[in-house]
Amino acid sequence: MSPPLPLPSKAVVRALRSIALGTSCAIGAILEDRRRRISTLETAVANKEKLKSSRRYHQYSLEQPEQPQQPQQPLYSPDDAAFFSPNVQWYELEGYWPGKNYKVETTDPEDAGTDGIGNRVPVHVDNSGEYMQLPQPTPLPSLPLQSTSSQPLFSPNRQPQYSITRQSTRDNLACSAAHASQPSPTSEVQKGQDGPLPSIENLLVRPDSGKLDRAVSLFLSSYPAFASGSQRDAWLALSVRLSLECQSWNRWEDFNRLLAIIIKFDTLTEAQYLAYNPGFAIEFLLRRPDPDTPCSEESAHSAAELFLVGLKDKQVRHEVHMERIGWLLLHELLSSRHFTLALRVYWRILRWAENPEQCSSLAIQTFHQHANHKAVIKIFLLHYSRLEPVMESFDQTIHCVVKSVEALEGLSADSIMNALAGMKCSRPGKLQSRWIVQLLRAHWARRKNINSSQEVFENAVVLGLLDKVGAPEAVYRSMVEIAVQAGDAEMAHWYADKVIHDHPYIKHEMALKLVVLKAVAGDWDGVLSTFEEVRASESIKPDAYDIAFTVVLKIFAESNSANDTQEFVMLFVRDMGVRFHSHAVTLVAKKYGQARDMKGLLTWLELCSQQGFALTAGFCNSVLHNCWAKWQMSFPELRMVYAKIKALSPRSSDEVTQRIMSQAAHRSGNGLANVRPGKIITVNKLAYIGKWPNQRNVLEAMNQELTDSRPTAAVNIYKRARRSGMPFSSHCLRLAVLAALQAKNIGAGRALSMIQDAHALGHEVEPAVAVFLKHQIKTFFGSPEDVVIHMRNLISGFESAQIDIAPSVLTHMATTCVNIGQHEKAITLCHMAKDRGGSSHLCFSRQSFKALASAYFELLDIEGMSTLLDDVRESELSADKSVLLHLKSIRRLANKLDESRAKTVLLKMIEDGIQHLTQSRVKVRSQGKLISHRTLEIIEDAVNDLQTQQAEKTTTQSCIVTYQSEENSLSGMVQREVVVG
Repeated sequence: MSPPLPLPSKAVVRALRSIALGTSCAIGAILEDRRRRISTLETAVANKEKLKSSRRYHQYSLEQPEQPQQPQQPLYSPDDAAFFSPNVQWYELEGYWPGKNYKVETTDPEDAGTDGIGNRVPVHVDNSGEYMQLPQPTPLPSLPLQSTSSQPLFSPNRQPQYSITRQSTRDNLACSAAHASQPSPTSEVQKGQDGPLPSIENLLVRPDSGKLDRAVSLFLSSYPAFASGSQRDAWLALSVRLSLECQSWNRWEDFNRLLAIIIKFDTLTEAQYLAYNPGFAIEFLLRRPDPDTPCSEESAHSAAELFLVGLKDKQVRHEVHMERIGWLLLHELLSSRHFTLALRVYWRILRWAENPEQCSSLAIQTFHQHANHKAVIKIFLLHYSRLEPVMESFDQTIHCVVKSVEALEGLSADSIMNALAGMKCSRPGKLQSRWIVQLLRAHWARRKNINSSQEVFENAVVLGLLDKVGAPEAVYRSMVEIAVQAGDAEMAHWYADKVIHDHPYIKHEMALKLVVLKAVAGDWDGVLSTFEEVRASESIKPDAYDIAFTVVLKIFAESNSANDTQEFVMLFVRDMGVRFHSHAVTLVAKKYGQARDMKGLLTWLELCSQQGFALTAGFCNSVLHNCWAKWQMSFPELRMVYAKIKALSPRSSDEVTQRIMSQAAHRSGNGLANVRPGKIITVNKLAYIGKWPNQRNVLEAMNQELTDSRPTAAVNIYKRARRSGMPFSSHCLRLAVLAALQAKNIGAGRALSMIQDAHALGHEVEPAVAVFLKHQIKTFFGSPEDVVIHMRNLISGFESAQIDIAPSVLTHMATTCVNIGQHEKAITLCHMAKDRGGSSHLCFSRQSFKALASAYFELLDIEGMSTLLDDVRESELSADKSVLLHLKSIRRLANKLDESRAKTVLLKMIEDGIQHLTQSRVKVRSQGKLISHRTLEIIEDAVNDLQTQQAEKTTTQSCIVTYQSEENSLSGMVQREVVVG
């Protein structure tokens, strides 16, 4: 009997059980993994067949030269026994290496002998029976490198014909099984004796479909170490080869990575840069999701970095393809409001442009369309003014330049005039006089300095600019107008005499320009004599005659009552042949409205209607709006005016009239509750749901919703109206922003986004910005330091977005700073507002003067107060009542200060300022009384003359009647005697 076997211990039994369990789990996992991969491969093959059968499979592929097709055996199939052999490891079968996720170009085993697009390539069978793909010459993309003359350089809706080939890990399974034993890039670097350069070259000549992935990865990881070494030229040559290889296979993302790393670590020459064909990469980055949606800002910035790469040399060569790509990039940057970057792109485009003149002209017009006026002026002065352009494009270009100068309130007007004087055109022609006139007026509006304007004009004369102008008398006429506006009678008469000497036919026109000086001086006899003299001239058009009288009437009305102004108008209408001009009629109506003389207003309108003046809907709307908004009439009074106008002229009412009356009814207190039915026509109901394209109806609907305390409904009306196709309206945007700020469920974030969206589209957002900033300041509570920081953040936020802030908003912030005791900040804000508004002095508004006067007083700044009082003496506020009252209030505060030298000096300055303002007001009132007295004398003389003429006419008519009766009686007697005889 054999001895009994020893029993195993518990530890041994547990170990054996664990080994058995682990082995079975491993075998099951391997089998399941293989089943899953077989299923994945079958799905990939089926999907590839579906894709190849699709009609649009090859739509976006770059064209490749066709290769002769040869019968070929697949490298492997799912039924191959080697595929299921347990001796082949899964990572060897797939060619997978830990830490790498390679891409391949083919997604189907049947395409192993193709070029990745569907064309067959030659294959070679080696001695081992394996198929190897022979290396093929790298094809270049078939995109056009030159634009024909019939195609524009830039088309904003053009889409780059690129496609992105995306592969996944399961595609690698189908493409790398035949090369399962290939080494990884890491091992290839280790085997290379001369570094990674030979390894990358070996990868490029191999038939492996995933060679480009490994080559690009190896190049990107190795290039920084060799960028400045002895093999730099070889690396650059290899990078060009890799780039062209990526282009040929639609590998645009890899191409961009290659080009980006080369630009980062090396400085190229222009020839080396262009060898990469960078235009294709830029065009790929600028692709649009759809024709109406611009590319992302990140892509535009990346494209700009590739386009604006720094180059070693300054070689200038014509590159039509790069010029076209540059214009595409320029428009994308302008659409996203990146003006500085767009200007840099333009200078690079100019380097490669085939026609510099056409390029510069197109850039000026493009930047002007996007309201980048500073860039327009810069391009003109730095480049376009040094060319010899043709007249066809010259007119449109200069028109854009002049409009940009006007938009910037006369900035660089003198430089533009000097540049125009020195320019030469390739074809002879005259400059348009209106350009010079617009530049002179813009310069005067900015500077408000007659000596400076005269210097600019005389400099233009010396440079011969007027010799190039078709009508130089128009330029002299503008100088006369500027001198008259400045009140310089001597200069105005000098220029008038000069132009009359050279052009005698303009004598009466100059007399109408100079009559304003007589009106300002109170010489109303001279005004009458001038109009009598000019009236007999046939060279003066009636419109010019009426406009000149309107200017004179405005001066007269400033210091006279409404009745006197009406008599003055009727005198010129009866005796001087002046027609009833709409401005004159409105001016007299305004005087009656300010005095709240309803009887006089209605009598005046009736008189105008009897004299043949047409009470149009526009005039009616102007009067009604002023009665309601400015003169604060009650709704019954307004309705009485409306009924009178409608009785005088049935056609004096339209949609706007009904909206004005509706607004007045709503603002009267209880909406339409107190208004009789049928008297007011409310807004179209479609406007309340945002389905009405009329801006005025939408504005009225939003107004009524805000009046009824429904701000959310007002915002919804605006949003729906914009989506329904309503044109942009700055008034509607202002109301929408105000409503969003008042609504509790919307807030400032949505209001700010509406402003930014409108500004990005190039719309006017200044009223909306003013409402937003004033509301944000009003609703912010905190310490004075926090308020100042809050205002500074608001200003910097809008400035960073290139959104202008109105000077009135800055002065409003200054007033807030005065109220919280931040006087230095108030002075800074007022100076900023002065610069933004282009004013030459600090008293450009009442609010600015009050804020500065209070700040200088609190700081006891004697020098600042002296400058401010000097400015107010020379400004239009020298006779303003509110300014005088504010100075008197400061004087009361100054009397309460402790005795000091600063108090004594400051109080003396304030007393002098008050005395000067008081004298100015007395002078203005005395001049008004004198003008009124002289006018009454002129009217009395005219009435007496008229009565004398009527009496003489009546006497003459009675004599004629007596003579005719005597003659009739005598003839009767003669006839009777003849009968009797």
